[in-house]
Amino acid sequence: AAEYQAATIYLTFNVSPPSLDLLPNLRFVQLLTSGHDHLRGTPILSDPSIPVATCSGVSARSIAQYVVLQVLSWAHQYPRVLKVMEERKWAGPERNGRGYPMANVLAGKRVGIWGYGSIGRQTARILHAMGMHIIACTSSEKSTPTSRRLNTPPTLARDPAMGDDEGKLPIEWHTGGTRAGLHRFLAADLDILAIFTPLTPTTRHALGKDEFDILAGAHYTHSHSQKGLAPFLVNVSRGPIAVQEDLVAALKDGRLAGAALDVTDPEPLPEDHELWGLPNVSITPHMSWCFEEYVEDCIEGVLAENLGRLAKGMKLVNQVQ
Repeated sequence: AAEYQAATIYLTFNVSPPSLDLLPNLRFVQLLTSGHDHLRGTPILSDPSIPVATCSGVSARSIAQYVVLQVLSWAHQYPRVLKVMEERKWAGPERNGRGYPMANVLAGKRVGIWGYGSIGRQTARILHAMGMHIIACTSSEKSTPTSRRLNTPPTLARDPAMGDDEGKLPIEWHTGGTRAGLHRFLAADLDILAIFTPLTPTTRHALGKDEFDILAGAHYTHSHSQKGLAPFLVNVSRGPIAVQEDLVAALKDGRLAGAALDVTDPEPLPEDHELWGLPNVSITPHMSWCFEEYVEDCIEGVLAENLGRLAKGMKLVNQVQ
């Protein structure tokens, strides 16, 4: 109680005080998470006069690595590679379901980045360097060079050289703020769909049966994909963006070649859930953001910057609207 009374800054991952009345001197809330949806409806977000900021972007490097890891694992059929290794046989190229799995070359493939913020841009930079075509989808229209720039200021935790601050990598831009706009994006012949967009009332359950039908149907319509695999999905955002039973159905019937899910609905995913047993699914417990220096980078890269901005009366980095 005494600590609450004296506190001017509240730093937390996911704990809200029972009431802001306990913090009469509170000036600023710094969340150590990239989002704030887990604290909606709690006292910490109840007073619009107290600025709240997230650490969005700090985990961009780690999450980008995770996405690229999953894409490469899919392209090289790495789970099957490990099974071949466990047999301790020097296998030749796969034939009739036996042997060393054949890789899919990623150069020339089309990857849809749904949510082209700092994390999506760092991922795009790496995939573009491997020869992939970047298709961006944002919640609002980005029709001009100015609108395509990333407005988040550089900090110790965000190196602009690792991303695409100018928005020059995508060969196509789509607006996913409406259902029709999202459908146009999903119909853009995507080999891979990577989900970074935040969970909002608009994006909740935005991916259902119709959307998976469009994603798969558009992929097979285009000539370059007719002999290739179905689309591969990576979700590092939030599980409820997809209708989970529809996702499971698409994975089972072949509309999706596979999925890497760092997030599920619900979390934790029950031990008896069907997703655990699907052979074309990789599941991790919402840990793609986590790396050794995470808290240190949040404090030195975002909190320190925001303390300086607070003293000058400036808008905070990653300030929640």
